[in-house]
Amino acid sequence: MSLEQLERDVAELKVQVAELMAQQGPSSTASPKGDWLPAVLGRFKDDPEFAAAMATGREFRKTGGFADDAPHEGAP
Repeated sequence: MSLEQLERDVAELKVQVAELMAQQGPSSTASPKGDWLPAVLGRFKDDPEFAAAMATGREFRKTGGFADDAPHEGAP
């Protein structure tokens, strides 16, 4: 592929990306502005599924894995 063709392809992709972004509107992945921390603190308070996930993570970190894990191919 020639340099000229690559440049044309990149220019076309830029146009397509701009069109897609315009269709979607404001980005939902944009960084929140202002004091966002209070809005997320406590979001999982008293959530049993979150508590179970945290317990699972603690177990994994403490033991380095789970007792029923089979060794993975290529693992040291």
